[in-house]
Amino acid sequence: MITRIVLYKANPSNPFAIRAIIKKAIGLLSIIPGVMVFHIGPPSGDKNRSVVDNNYDVGMSLSFRTKKDLRQYEASYLHKRWVGFVLNGWILEGSTSPNPKKEFIKHIMKGGEGKWIRDPKVTEDRVVWAGEKVIQFG
Repeated sequence: MITRIVLYKANPSNPFAIRAIIKKAIGLLSIIPGVMVFHIGPPSGDKNRSVVDNNYDVGMSLSFRTKKDLRQYEASYLHKRWVGFVLNGWILEGSTSPNPKKEFIKHIMKGGEGKWIRDPKVTEDRVVWAGEKVIQFG
């Protein structure tokens, strides 16, 4: 079994970002074939244990039976729609591409590094993402 955990930081300028991330993930990602287990939600807020990390806004966990299932998930149309939704409003700094959003998504999907900046053409109410940490094991 392979499990991927994604910890999202939501756009602090969008009061609906957390709710939008959760709702959209349930609607798109939870139904992709090959996803055996799917959980998403805000941190528990447990302040009684110092080992509990609440330094994120939305946590998501997905489990797959095989690496092939994970690859099919990543290549699925629904996952690509998710990535477009989450990364909306961000571009690579210095981009001269005629389609900076598409360029940024392709760059991120290939694990690229670089400085990301907000796309001034996209209003704050359409931006939900402010960063993430991905943990994968299995």
